Amino acid sequence: MRLQQGAFHILFFALCAIVVGAWLNWRNSRAGYWINLLAIGWTEVGLFWLFMLPGHFPWLPSGWIGPALWLVAVVATTLGLRLRAVTP
Repeated sequence: MRLQQGAFHILFFALCAIVVGAWLNWRNSRAGYWINLLAIGWTEVGLFWLFMLPGHFPWLPSGWIGPALWLVAVVATTLGLRLRAVTP
């Protein structure tokens, strides 16, 4: 039962990111940026604290990829949103 709850949790945040990404982020919405940042950030923090730090999920060979891609995505979208606000 606990495994299904965890899977539902991940599915909810993944669907939230897809829907917000397709609907709001495609239109360069600041609300969409913050919703995705918080939803996916919350999932990555949970993965890190509950699985990676206690050692339930290995760092190598692939455990670091999710948090690293999230960090790259946060930097890239933040820069894109800031540059969009500067250019006419």
